[in-house]
Amino acid sequence: MDDSNGARPSASDFAALCARVDRMGADLAENTASTNRLESSTSDLIDAFSAIRGGLTVLSWIGKVGLPIGAMLLAGWQMLRD
Repeated sequence: MDDSNGARPSASDFAALCARVDRMGADLAENTASTNRLESSTSDLIDAFSAIRGGLTVLSWIGKVGLPIGAMLLAGWQMLRD
């Protein structure tokens, strides 16, 4: 492959490029390992937040059902008192 001057890269330039690509490969492997460790360490936290969200949804349903039931009980109590 020719550069902008039309000359081929020297052997030392090619060796430097190969070394640079090798370092990038090693850095990529290290980054991938770090990402996998981070994913595994945060999966428990994500599960906990999902469980909390589910619990809050259930509490919301209970509140929606409880409000009319409470109103009916209060009305019944008022009728019994009078």
